[in-house]
Formats: sequence, C-alpha cells, structure tokens
Amino acid sequence: KRLYGRTGQCFSDIFETTVDSKGKWSELSKVSGDINTPENEGTVSFDASGTTMYFGRCSSKKGGCKIFFTKKQGNFWTESQHIPIFGDTVVVSHPCLSQDGSKLFFTATNAPGGFGEKDIWFMNKGQGDGWEDPINLGSMVNTQCDECFPQIHSDGVTLFFSSNGHPGIGSLDIFFAKGSGTEWSTPENLKFPINSGADDFSFVSNTDRKSVV
Repeated sequence: KRLYGRTGQCFSDIFETTVDSKGKWSELSKVSGDINTPENEGTVSFDASGTTMYFGRCSSKKGGCKIFFTKKQGNFWTESQHIPIFGDTVVVSHPCLSQDGSKLFFTATNAPGGFGEKDIWFMNKGQGDGWEDPINLGSMVNTQCDECFPQIHSDGVTLFFSSNGHPGIGSLDIFFAKGSGTEWSTPENLKFPINSGADDFSFVSNTDRKSVV
C-alpha cells in the first residue's frame, strides 16, 4: 500500500522468470530468501555460475542506497550481506560484476575524489568475499554530470553506461568505451534507435552483441 515518493509508484522488488525451448517465458515470481524487503531492490548482477547475486537496495527512511550480495544454496538464496563502500553518506548503486568475477563496477553519488554528481567506480576482488578500495574510472568516462548504470561486456574491455554529461540526443543516453582500470577510449553514443529523447539506461548485451535489452 506504500508508494515511493520519488516515483509515486510502488516500491520495487526483484522477480525472476525462465524461458523454455520455444522461447516462452514463465510467469513472474519473487526471488526467494530475504532479498526483497519493504524498501526498493533492483539492478542485479550475477557471477558466471549464476550462484552469487549482487543487487542494490535503497531505503526511503534513511535516504540512501547500498549494494548487497547473496549466494544460492539449492533453490534458495542465503541471507543478503552488505558490501561496505565509502561511508554511509555516499549513495552507491547499480552493481555490475565482470565476467571473470575480478571487478565490481558501480555508481557512486558525490563520492570523495569523484568528478560530478554520479560517477562510475570499480573495485578489484580481495580475499574471500572482500573487495579492495574503490577506484574512479577517470575523466574520460566520468564528467561533472551523471554517469551511471555500468555494464561491462563479457569481453572484459567494453563498458556500456548511461550519461547526461557526454554529447547525446536526450537526457540519459547510452554510451560505450573500451579499456580497463582508469584508461578508457573516448565514449561513443549508441545513437538512435537505442537512444531517444527520454532517459535510456540499463543496457545489457549478449555475448555476440546480436541481442540487447
């Protein structure tokens, strides 16, 4: 019955569906475990085995977003665990795990050392479930405006992201750049028909880039 003030709509949960050999999708169902709460959950990313899921959770009461992870045991997901990144005053969201699991990309808002409102950062994998200190992708990708919704392709060098700071045709447009660490090529706009006069984001491509969502 609660509505989220920023959108005027219901709070978001994470659902799943499966596709059969004929391309038909099953009915939606909420994922198991404690992943979904009365707050907003979304923007999921999986490891290569599909058994570790990273996702964002935003609290309307505390006014911030954090990144969590959970592991699948049988048909259920374990209790979600928070990944500490920066301090509680910095909003982090939009997690994206690289194909080899060595890097976790994400969006951070007004983080120390950033270039603008929202920047894209990454962390290298540490020991166990830990991660090393966050690293900003640099000024080639990030601007004084918003860069968000990172998606690193399975090739490990092509980064898709949304931005309203690079030249585009709408508000948020989808761009791609190639590189690694803090060294990236000049971002290129994906143009029409992918980009429009509205906000375009959460771009995902399959391995051979012949199908996108």
